[in-house]
Amino acid sequence: YSSMDVAEEMINKFVDETLEVDANARFAYISFAGPVVKTNGFTTGANLKNIVNRTTQYLGTEYLPPLQKAEEILNSYTGSKPLKIIFITDGDNTDTDKSSQILTQASRLKSRFGAQIYSVTIDYNAPSTADVRRIADKFVSLTSTNVDSTVEEFVNYSLNRQQVRATNKVYTDVISDYYEVVNSGSYTLP
Repeated sequence: YSSMDVAEEMINKFVDETLEVDANARFAYISFAGPVVKTNGFTTGANLKNIVNRTTQYLGTEYLPPLQKAEEILNSYTGSKPLKIIFITDGDNTDTDKSSQILTQASRLKSRFGAQIYSVTIDYNAPSTADVRRIADKFVSLTSTNVDSTVEEFVNYSLNRQQVRATNKVYTDVISDYYEVVNSGSYTLP
């Protein structure tokens, strides 16, 4: 797996799961490498998957330009559905002089649009002080060995799904064979 393969797998799974919940969901994809940002604005899930699968990986990671582009795209958003920004990177911000601007921009996206930002790092476990963690409402670190389980957990979290672990559980009453259950007063042992 390359980091781009992991990102594609995660995005494709997220799109598929989201469309199961909301067939009319719309997505915007912002590709970034260094200061270069590319986007197609809001699009359908099928189109997004095609765009992502054609994306190539470049060197350099600057966080501010894609967050600014997200605000530009969201300015045209007129819907009422919750907005989720999934920020996927395989490296920490290389433009360290703009750390405070990145945090300000992320805060503006959250307050102005009510957006939640999910940060996903690929093959890079960012330290707690890293910008990618500091902008996040939820942080996930993916590696080629934990893709399936982590993507499933992330998708459930981002779609506000509750995982029910003990379904079809059978409980046996062993108490009433030995005790008399009463609502008030006293009880006696048999």
